[in-house]
Amino acid sequence: MDIYRHAAAFLTRGDDQVPPELYGHAVACADFLDDWGVCPLLVEAQVGSRTHKYAGTLGMVAKLPTRDAVLVSYETGSGVWPECALRAAAYRFADFYVSEDGAEMPVADLGISAAYGVHLRADGYSVHPLDAGEETFQRFLDVSAVARNAKTFPALVHAPVTPIHLLKTGDAASERRTVRRSNNGAAALASEPEPETSSWAASHEAEQ
Repeated sequence: MDIYRHAAAFLTRGDDQVPPELYGHAVACADFLDDWGVCPLLVEAQVGSRTHKYAGTLGMVAKLPTRDAVLVSYETGSGVWPECALRAAAYRFADFYVSEDGAEMPVADLGISAAYGVHLRADGYSVHPLDAGEETFQRFLDVSAVARNAKTFPALVHAPVTPIHLLKTGDAASERRTVRRSNNGAAALASEPEPETSSWAASHEAEQ
C-alpha cells in the first residue's frame, strides 16, 4: 500500500517525496501509527485457508503498547463498512500467512486478539473496532458460499424452446401465423381514419 509506505518513510526519515494526491492520506496514516504506538509485525502479507478455499492480502498485523497483537485494515473510501469486518475475520482465522522468506506460517501463532478498521482521509483518520470473531467468520463463510453458487445461476435459465407439436407441423403453423399477422395488418390499415381535409383547403378548392 503506497500510503503506508509513504507514512513509514515520514516516521523514519521525514520523507516528503509523496505524490500530491496521496499526501493528506499518508500524513493521516503516519499520525495513526505514531498516536497508537503501532509496531508492525506483518505488512501486506498473503494469507490463505486450504480448509475453506480462500486467500487474500491483509493490511497489517501489529503490536500495540499494550502488547496486544491486532489486525489493521486501512480504508480510504467513504468509510469503514461491514465488509471490512468480514474480511478481517477471514484473515484472522486463515490457516496460514506467507512470511518474507516465502514460508507458510500459522496465523494462529500471531495471537491476534482484536481487529480495527482505520479510515484514512486527507484531513485525518478514525479508528473503528471490528467484530472479527468466530461468529463473523461464519458469516464470511456463508457469504462466500452464496457468492460461489451465484456464479452458476446463469445455467438455471436455458435457451428458448419450441413446442414439439410445432416442430412436427411447422409449415402449417407458420402459414397460420402468417395469415393472422397479415389479417391483423389489414385490419389495422382498414381501421385507420382517412385524413381530414382542413377547412382552409376545402374553402380554397371551392373558391377555385
